[in-house]
Amino acid sequence: MGGRIIEQHVTPRSRAVLLLQGPVGPFFRDVAKVLRRDGHSTVHVCLTLPEYLLSSADEKIRFGLEKESFSNFLSEIILGRRVERILLMGSERFQHRVAIELAKKLGVPLLSLEEGYIRPGYVTAEWMGNNRSSPIRAMTDHQLLAEAKPKARPRGSQNRLTTLFWLSTFHYVFRAIGAGVFKRHLYHRERALVSEFFLWQRNWFRKLAHRGMNARVERHLITKCANRFFILPLQVYDDMQLVAAGRQWSNRHIAETALKSFARCAPEDHILVVKVHPFDRGHFSDRNRLLQLAASSGIADRFFIIDDGHLGPLTKASCGMLTINSTSGLLALQHGVKLGVAGEALYSRNSLCIEIKDERDIDQFWGRSKPVDQQLADGFRFALLNHSLLPGNFYSSADRQVAARAVVRRLVAEVPKNVIVDGRLGLSEQECTSRETGVLPRTGGATSGQLAKVKDW
Repeated sequence: MGGRIIEQHVTPRSRAVLLLQGPVGPFFRDVAKVLRRDGHSTVHVCLTLPEYLLSSADEKIRFGLEKESFSNFLSEIILGRRVERILLMGSERFQHRVAIELAKKLGVPLLSLEEGYIRPGYVTAEWMGNNRSSPIRAMTDHQLLAEAKPKARPRGSQNRLTTLFWLSTFHYVFRAIGAGVFKRHLYHRERALVSEFFLWQRNWFRKLAHRGMNARVERHLITKCANRFFILPLQVYDDMQLVAAGRQWSNRHIAETALKSFARCAPEDHILVVKVHPFDRGHFSDRNRLLQLAASSGIADRFFIIDDGHLGPLTKASCGMLTINSTSGLLALQHGVKLGVAGEALYSRNSLCIEIKDERDIDQFWGRSKPVDQQLADGFRFALLNHSLLPGNFYSSADRQVAARAVVRRLVAEVPKNVIVDGRLGLSEQECTSRETGVLPRTGGATSGQLAKVKDW
């Protein structure tokens, strides 16, 4: 049974929207319901059991073949179902890189979701890729400076850790149950179920146990050490943005390298703060290692590790941020704080940040003066709000509905002109018309010759 495709089939209505992997939880179920309500059919290619169980698509297809077959399989789905749009979460996963290349080749617009670049309250929805593949990166400084300040609009609320915990628990439990039927090599994160359970329990314990310490350190930095500390926000260790676009930097590598460099080259009255990602708090195992390294480097009194707190106020009070490619860098730009970037990031451009290639660049970073062009940074933020971000979040019930409706509106109507070719922004006359009618515009899709190549899986 492991090598066969099993389908639940409902006759699709003309052209279809293809769903690939989405956020953990029922967000794509909500999207499919909104699409159906608006008269669009959906096909969902499911790569894990929880996706299959939660899906409400008109047609569900389980991929059960080898990884090498995925491109041909997906191509035939796109052509055979006359797919008009593709929706997925995360452009760096193997299966989604395949989908993006096929979308470009076949001329099918693809909308890629991510957690909001600005949080809380937003999700990211961009054409053909996110982060280093975001169409925002193709915009020139001149275009960014011309971006209008967006009108105020509703935002979603903060994601609750408890909600995400239970959705993740459901996902990983049922993913493990379905491991004999679905192919493990297409999981975008390979985590063992039992160890994950205990590591998330440790996350909760550390959140409570470190609460007082985190608050005291944050208060001390903001009130006593303003403009005299650097902040290094770490990322989730297996996040695909870090793994695929981190230029071989890892959390441990950047933290140890920065700590040693700081001890050698930073001003003696300055402080280095490592901020652990709250979703990685239970998995983080380098606290003692880094504290011992700080002690042996002679900076034990000028080095702190925190794993909770308010990153916005901390960033605003700091004198610089060093990161691999975390979206936390956007906070540095917002507050006019010097920013060093070691990986490929959404905001990687010489006019906004300092490129970090190796340890020598970090040595120079501490004393380097590079004031942020605030007008350009504001234009960059406006571009994100105007073109990349939508209100809501993927997890809490009410905000999930807000996000689902916003994503569907963008998915079926707002395809930027020439996005398949070069990611430039702007709507064609036909697409502007479709925004009013809610009808999927024809933007490619399968020809009769291509359809003849489709075989039955």
